[in-house]
Amino acid sequence: MLQDWDFADESANSATAQINRQKSARNLDILELDLETGMGIFYDPKRDVGSSCTLKCCDCHDFNFSGNSPRKTFKPCMHIYRLAMELGLIKAKYFDHAAQRLLGTQKRHAETDRLKQLEPDKSQWGNWNKMIHESGIQKNRQYRAYGIKYEESNAIQRGEPWTVYEYRVRLDRCNCPDFLERRLPCKHIYAVALESNIALPFSFEEYRTAREKGQDLIFAYKGG
Repeated sequence: MLQDWDFADESANSATAQINRQKSARNLDILELDLETGMGIFYDPKRDVGSSCTLKCCDCHDFNFSGNSPRKTFKPCMHIYRLAMELGLIKAKYFDHAAQRLLGTQKRHAETDRLKQLEPDKSQWGNWNKMIHESGIQKNRQYRAYGIKYEESNAIQRGEPWTVYEYRVRLDRCNCPDFLERRLPCKHIYAVALESNIALPFSFEEYRTAREKGQDLIFAYKGG
């Protein structure tokens, strides 16, 4: 039984083993959660096992056993930490690689949805709201567009519509999978914009600096 564990105690919760449990807690699926009674049932997809817990005890092996022997002293397992997170007793500030990828995906989807809600602007090229091009996820595509223009210029064929690789491209649309899924400017549209002497928020000087550093992306969401 866990006795009066202080989830606000930084020193108690920042030991390496406890940090690792908090990281793992982010990857659990919630099967049942009762915030009023402080009880949760969580599923661990990595181990294919479910566990139920309160803030004082859990039926998982990690909480109850040290090696093959029953524990004499107890500390929160990942299930108790996840319950504490859901109850607002501790901040979810530690992320393993899987959780970081998931959080980054969630943030990218949220940003994509936000950009799609911006009103078209007929005074701008392609009728795109200029705020779209300021987004980090769009600057990644501008970065790739410079690569097409300056390193694969033979991939761009002028016309009506333009052809970039095998894709048919106008300033307001493209038939590539990225555009068809997101309905926002893709790297091919930005490459045509550059060929049309349209200035982009991500400048050529920034592109050159990033290339010299060997960067694959110039923007990425971080965990936390």
